[in-house]
Amino acid sequence: GPPKMASTTIQIEVIQKYRESLLRDNFRIYDTKSASEFNKCLSLGVAQCQSHTHKHEWNDFVSFLETATKEQRNVLMSTENYWSSNRNVNLLVEVYHELFQKYNFEVTIVICYRRLFDYWPSMYYQRYRQSCSFAKQQRVDNAIAPL
Repeated sequence: GPPKMASTTIQIEVIQKYRESLLRDNFRIYDTKSASEFNKCLSLGVAQCQSHTHKHEWNDFVSFLETATKEQRNVLMSTENYWSSNRNVNLLVEVYHELFQKYNFEVTIVICYRRLFDYWPSMYYQRYRQSCSFAKQQRVDNAIAPL
């Protein structure tokens, strides 16, 4: 999902807490770091992603899908990097569509959404908490306060 939708928390919690159950339930899990790297690779364009320089990311994902297909397993993949403004979202969707179709997967896409008035405070806090001089001073005061 887009930033500040709590999708990172959901991804981490589901994958960490229920990993063993997911594996028992016939899922292969493509970790979020690898998915992010693959999206970064795709943002360069398919030809560049398949080139010698970035071939690892492409081959890693294709191998993951091939293994899941051979083992007749479901796939769980979670990433947020579709929404970054410097990425061509249509290209990402098109490439994923082609790859999943090639390996005969039926895809379910889950998108997190957060109401605007819930989003603003969270985004504001994340963006300015590190730069706010009052917050910095308060953290310093708390760190050196006697116990």
